[in-house]
Amino acid sequence: MKSGDYSICVYCGARDGTDPAFATAAEDLGRLIAEAGCRLVYGAGDIGLMGRVAGAAKGAADFNRKHHATDRVAAATSSAIESARAADDKYGIVSTARNAARDGVARARAVDDKYHVVDRAKEAS
Repeated sequence: MKSGDYSICVYCGARDGTDPAFATAAEDLGRLIAEAGCRLVYGAGDIGLMGRVAGAAKGAADFNRKHHATDRVAAATSSAIESARAADDKYGIVSTARNAARDGVARARAVDDKYHVVDRAKEAS
């Protein structure tokens, strides 16, 4: 097998940690992965230690989008969206929520018109 046939999965923090050596080690690891011609599979984070590994292992993000378990997450998300759309089609959830929000705003305005809550708040501040 050629080195490019290998994928290396890395999971680490979305923060740099308390020791600067962590950031250095993450960047070194990313460079080593890239130099070896391996592909990086990671949790798609672009901040903290994970971002440092990914940034150093150039091109890992493209691989991750195509081949990582994120595909399963995308499929599950798509399925959930379809289920939500079907439920909305059947029960009118979105329009009900939109109407409830509109009614809530109208009620808040009516209370303000009667009790001048906004004006009192401005005066108090």
